Amino acid sequence: MNVKKTRLHKATPSAGEVLGRLIGHLIIGLIIGILFALVVDRVSHKGYLVTWEYLDAAPPNTLELVASREWSLYVRTATDLIYVYDRGAGAHWRVSEVPEDIAQNWESGPCRFTGHEFSFFSNPPDSVLDCIWDEGTYADFYNKHIYILDEKGDLWVWENLVSGMGNLMYYIALPVLGGGVGLVVVIVKTRET
Repeated sequence: MNVKKTRLHKATPSAGEVLGRLIGHLIIGLIIGILFALVVDRVSHKGYLVTWEYLDAAPPNTLELVASREWSLYVRTATDLIYVYDRGAGAHWRVSEVPEDIAQNWESGPCRFTGHEFSFFSNPPDSVLDCIWDEGTYADFYNKHIYILDEKGDLWVWENLVSGMGNLMYYIALPVLGGGVGLVVVIVKTRET
């Protein structure tokens, strides 16, 4: 018995089918881009990828971290002197007083030692003698600082600085990128048929 094999040709999709696929892939790409933007925003805003950094040696005989606000850290020594380390004004120690308005529009306090700031991934310092944190929110900016004085007299800082404009870029750039990936998928799939 002779069986003749015939080759089946794929039907060429109509313009409506191609347009439907294009719109579908663009929508899926945009959704993936938006979801990715949400994940990136959450990870960066909370500081999950931030690690502890060495700041400086504390003044001799430092007993405690008294207060902090943004880039200024106040410490008390055994002689009852208050020193400030102002990273915004040259990053050096000088004798000072704690400003009365330091807590105005600003949250701060002793550390709780919980959360991702103290996880294995952030590499916190060992042998903590004292710890203090502060955070503040502005119209277009958020920051959080945690300072640690270790038993060797070294100071460490964990800081998370978040710009409102940076977050806005996630929500513009990543969905556009996702839409672009969806468009590339449509082009590749269309050429395969």
